[in-house]
Amino acid sequence: MRWIIMAMLLVVPPQLMAASPLFHEVVAASSKAQQGENYVPKQRVRIKRSKAAALVRRSYPKSKILTISLLESKGPPVYKVKTLRDGVVKHVYVDAVGGEVFD
Repeated sequence: MRWIIMAMLLVVPPQLMAASPLFHEVVAASSKAQQGENYVPKQRVRIKRSKAAALVRRSYPKSKILTISLLESKGPPVYKVKTLRDGVVKHVYVDAVGGEVFD
């Protein structure tokens, strides 16, 4: 890990490194590894909100989508989709990385 940081310091200009989220993630992983903690890098959102809505419409065709919100606080990012069908409000979740729909 140290070699990666050293190589970045020698090759990449400091202005670009400071703006790069990848650099900050590598530094965080390095510092946590030195402290003996397990570090799991945060996964990136690959599914857009409109794609998540389309996946829910396909899985629940007669439901109306009320709201869509992105949850990123714990674990992998997930869209929370509030739906309405026959007067019943239901929450459906969409994995924002892989696109899996689940209740």
